[in-house]
Amino acid sequence: MSYAALPDLESYFTNRGIDGSIYSDQQKNASLYIATNDYIDIKYEFAGLPLDVAQVNQLPTDLVSVNAKVVQATCEAAYLNLQNKLFNSAVDPLGAVKSKEVSKELDVLKKSESVEYFNSGSQQYLVNHAQIDLLLAPYLATSGGFTLDYKL
Repeated sequence: MSYAALPDLESYFTNRGIDGSIYSDQQKNASLYIATNDYIDIKYEFAGLPLDVAQVNQLPTDLVSVNAKVVQATCEAAYLNLQNKLFNSAVDPLGAVKSKEVSKELDVLKKSESVEYFNSGSQQYLVNHAQIDLLLAPYLATSGGFTLDYKL
């Protein structure tokens, strides 16, 4: 499930003068799915409780619906994903590589590799995108240090 549909993404492209025809419908639908399930629902915590305990996504909740700003944020994330800019692809599971040295001897079985990593604690796989952050901020469980307790 996605918070936006293919026509929403097409409208997003049209309104911004983006040539969406360079992407197939399959790529666009996949990016909408990734934007919702692998980025928005992982990075953000929405205010309220899910309307259905069996629902897959965070939204809708008793306080937040899938509204125009959520759809726009999803389209923005989908477009960033299509451009390979949604996630930090340089992140290594062990940390960012500072230096890597591979030495090979004539015997193929004798290969050694030395890798030095930066501090992995400073890395982020989920990149902050100001436009998405601003669109979703009013609907999050915490915004500016306080808990939202009103119907959005």
